[in-house]
Amino acid sequence: MDRTRMIFLFALCVTFCADVALSGTGAEPLRWHGNGLEVLTHISDKPMQIFTGTNPLNKARDFTCRSAKGCFVVASISETTSFPEGNENFSTCTYIDGQPAGFAPACDSDYPNYFGQVLKRQVSVVGTGDHTIQSVLVSNEDGGTAFSWEVDYSIYEKGRRP
Repeated sequence: MDRTRMIFLFALCVTFCADVALSGTGAEPLRWHGNGLEVLTHISDKPMQIFTGTNPLNKARDFTCRSAKGCFVVASISETTSFPEGNENFSTCTYIDGQPAGFAPACDSDYPNYFGQVLKRQVSVVGTGDHTIQSVLVSNEDGGTAFSWEVDYSIYEKGRRP
C-alpha cells in the first residue's frame, strides 16, 4: 500500500474515532483536508424541536475549491426524527452558496424508515473559489423532533486523485 493511501486511511480512522468521541458534545465539526480531498463532519445527539419552516442542522460552513476544474461535492445526511401522526411533509436538504445542492435527490419530501431514520445523499459540482455549505430540515408543521443527526461533506478536487 502506498504512502498516500495509508495517510488517507489513517485520517479517516482518526476522523471516525474523534467523531464518535465528540458525539453530542456540541463541539465544532471535524475538518480534514489533504491531497485534493476535504471532509467536514458534524454530529449531534441533542434533541432539537422542529418548527414550521427551515430548521438548520448545522451552521453554514466555508470551504474553498482550489482546482481550476472545479470540485465534486457529496453531502450525506443521517437523522432520526419523530413527527405527529400524519405529518410526512418535511424534507432534508443541503444548500451550497444558499441554493439547493445539485443533481439528485432534490429537496423533496423525505420518508423515514420504520425507526424514524432518514438517509440522504446529494451531489453537486462547484467552480473554483470560496463556497458555503449547510444542511437543513424543512417542515410544513410544528411539533416534530430531531433526536440525532450527522452531516458529512466530502469535497473532491476535479483532476486530482486522493
